[in-house]
Amino acid sequence: VLKMGLFVEGEMGPTDNEMETISVSLILKDVELNASLLMAMDQDLMGELKLGSILDTDYMISCLLSTIHSVGLSEFVMDIGDIEEFSISGFISEDTNKNIQSMTEAILSEYKPLVLSAIPAFTSKTIRPILHGILQVFVDTAR
Repeated sequence: VLKMGLFVEGEMGPTDNEMETISVSLILKDVELNASLLMAMDQDLMGELKLGSILDTDYMISCLLSTIHSVGLSEFVMDIGDIEEFSISGFISEDTNKNIQSMTEAILSEYKPLVLSAIPAFTSKTIRPILHGILQVFVDTAR
């Protein structure tokens, strides 16, 4: 379940603003994920690490990260067999909840096959670069 805040401006102007917490629920069936991680490590540095340093759980990650020259997510492709449930809820107005739910159901009933067939390209071309960037920040920060 994904939760996010939504800033809504009411009809009465800026003084009528409220923060709404929206929940997005997505249940997927038959998910297949192919991911490849490409890592370049300095073998000399790796060979110089003391076994005790690697086995010390407080420093294990930083020890291993110190030997990495670069790391990248070279492949990330997700294939989904079916979307069993997709719902958005949490709006202050119950009418808004019902309208959003009926819109998502109508969209999925019409376009589900198209959405399912687009997921592999979407995860490969859009999600992979985002995750690759997060991985780069994680590795750079952990060094």
